[in-house]
Amino acid sequence: MWSFGVPNLASIEALVEKEDTTVEAVLDDPAFMAAIRNGIPMLINFLVKPQNINRLLDLAFNGITPNTKLPSKTIRTAVSVLSTGISNMMNRLLNTPEFTARIIEFPNTEYSANPRACGHYSKIVESLARFSNGSFLSQLTGLKEFLTRNIKCIGLRYLLIFLCTDFPDTFKANEELFCNLAQSITEENGWYTITAIKEIIKSNSNFASELCNPQCITHLLTAASNQEFSPMLQMETFNLIGMLLTNIDQQPDIKEIISQSCSNYDFSLPHPQNVLAAALKVYVTDKPEILLKIFDNTTSTFLNDGIIKSFQAMSQDQIQDFEKTHNLTSQIIENFPKTKTNYHLTLLSNILNEKLSSKSEDWTNFVQKQLAERNHNREKVYGEKSSTSEDDGKNSDKDFSDSSSDDISSSSDSLDSSSDEDDDDDDGEFIITHSDDSSPTTKISFNADGEAEVITSDEEVIIVEKENTENQNEEESKSEQPNSEQNQETKEEEHNNDNEKKEDSNEKENQNSESPKPENSENSEVQKPEDTKIEEPKPEEQKSEESNADSKAEENIENKAEQQPAKE
Repeated sequence: MWSFGVPNLASIEALVEKEDTTVEAVLDDPAFMAAIRNGIPMLINFLVKPQNINRLLDLAFNGITPNTKLPSKTIRTAVSVLSTGISNMMNRLLNTPEFTARIIEFPNTEYSANPRACGHYSKIVESLARFSNGSFLSQLTGLKEFLTRNIKCIGLRYLLIFLCTDFPDTFKANEELFCNLAQSITEENGWYTITAIKEIIKSNSNFASELCNPQCITHLLTAASNQEFSPMLQMETFNLIGMLLTNIDQQPDIKEIISQSCSNYDFSLPHPQNVLAAALKVYVTDKPEILLKIFDNTTSTFLNDGIIKSFQAMSQDQIQDFEKTHNLTSQIIENFPKTKTNYHLTLLSNILNEKLSSKSEDWTNFVQKQLAERNHNREKVYGEKSSTSEDDGKNSDKDFSDSSSDDISSSSDSLDSSSDEDDDDDDGEFIITHSDDSSPTTKISFNADGEAEVITSDEEVIIVEKENTENQNEEESKSEQPNSEQNQETKEEEHNNDNEKKEDSNEKENQNSESPKPENSENSEVQKPEDTKIEEPKPEEQKSEESNADSKAEENIENKAEQQPAKE
């Protein structure tokens, strides 16, 4: 049977029974965590004693260094005990007045400024909230103000996000809380506040309605338009407002607040492009110094998106006045062919084409030729070929198929006429050349049945020439003669080798017949191999066959030479 080692819990039981045992000694015992998980009553009773629970909280909050071999490990173990999920231990902690009193008073202590102590406090409160299903949070009356005031601390910031998303009713994550967060935005904590609000909305989109009230929007717009804040903070605040406005329907009072803030916003200042792009997600403007940036190649894509949004919000009369003042159509016609990435110019052209009542002849030609083609290409599926290229491809394929079919039919007719005269002729082969030397040639081969095979194809066929097969036949006949001589030499060598083998076998048989037979082998039968006779061709017959083949080859060559002019 298998046997696995288990921690010796008797040792820790004996340790806690001693009167002089310290908390650090128990925390450093190797069997401590196993004893906690098993919920040993003797160990829990030892830990919840007033002096021992205060010592555990001092290790977690006060930042003292215990006199142990591994002080950091001892502190982590103390925090793990206070934030454990073991029901026996958590019930005893919640029923210990010394423990709950110190947790409630932590925001008012001097240790609340220590980031490590705040991280330990966040972990303990999260565990208590989970175990009590949020009921313990009702005892922490000043927790919301404490978390809002110290939102720069990462541990407290994530505790705020956790309590708002997991226990919104118990923690009272309502409009008042978000207004306090928006009002508390400063240069120091603004980035962390905006980040926390974004995380809360991403976790639960219902909080967007809590933020979209006139008071919160006013505080956020004030922070976004504050020129004393960093551009990064201004951009993130505008982005947060834009995210809120896209999630819900804007109320009339909120629209009025945004319009008033837009009129007070100074677009003439040298704002970075990222700030302007974020501001145009909330504001709409008719300032020429902003809208004409669409013709600048250095303008970012996000800023161009905001400019298009402002043009779309303009009325027909405003578009007419802007066209008269700044001649937008001429600038579009001039800048449209300069770049292929003219997406925003295309959108602006469509807006002007819809809202302009009087249009010039140049603009009409531009719309019918360039803009119409651009809109057609935009509506196509990605990877789809244009209509012009498809038509060109179809026409070229049709021309090639027609020309190649004509050539094949004419070539097959000539082949049929030649095959009737000489059935023994080899397969026909044609080479089709072109007037352009750079163009590839087309090779068409025909077999005895009249079937044609086009190997390559391109361009229009101009000249068709029959390949000179007579020279090939002469070369083949010349190459066959040395091959026949080599074959005859190899046959003679094989014949000589067979004769030598036959003579050797006859000598061995004669020797065996002359040797005396053994006495006990009178009745034994010796099987002699039968002589294998090899029929060899006579030299006279070989010479006659070779002469007949040569005469037939000469007759074929003469016939082909007579037929060549007729075929050409």
